[in-house]
Amino acid sequence: MKRELTAGPLVLRKLEATLAPLLLEAATASCSPAFTQFAPWCQPSYSLADSARFIAQSEADWEQEEAFQFAILDAATGAYCGGIGLNQPNRAHGFYNLGYWVRPSWQRQGIAALATRELVKAAFTDGPAIHRLELLTLPDNVASQRTALAAGATCEGLLRQRLRVGAASHDALLFSFIRADVAKATQPSTP
Repeated sequence: MKRELTAGPLVLRKLEATLAPLLLEAATASCSPAFTQFAPWCQPSYSLADSARFIAQSEADWEQEEAFQFAILDAATGAYCGGIGLNQPNRAHGFYNLGYWVRPSWQRQGIAALATRELVKAAFTDGPAIHRLELLTLPDNVASQRTALAAGATCEGLLRQRLRVGAASHDALLFSFIRADVAKATQPSTP
């Protein structure tokens, strides 16, 4: 998969060690109960060492095609807006999980949907041999559901006790993208 993708005013850049301070700053700015209820990794104790460890693991996972993690950056300023990636591959059935997060100061601007559309397109054209991407959200994470739909995902339904957040299992809404979705979205429209 390409290490850098352009999505309008955004750049999706493969996580690398030089981004650790920016990841820490974005995580620190995001750390609030409204955010951490859906992103339990983001805690007040999150440190530069945590950022460095996550990035090092992401780089190793990339090489093994276990995960493809990107920083979402503002192309004009280089500001770290959030993260997006593919992870948890199911090779037997040819799919990955897709996840994203956006720091609060960049939310409600459509950047997660824009980044998702670009990553989906790249995954089906430049990524490993897959035919499906899945996105899970908690039922009360309405913002993430709106993002999935705005990016073109199909809601497939509620899965009972499917998602672990912290130590607890929760129901989850399943959204998906398949290769045909991308082909359909990139075909020119006819009058």
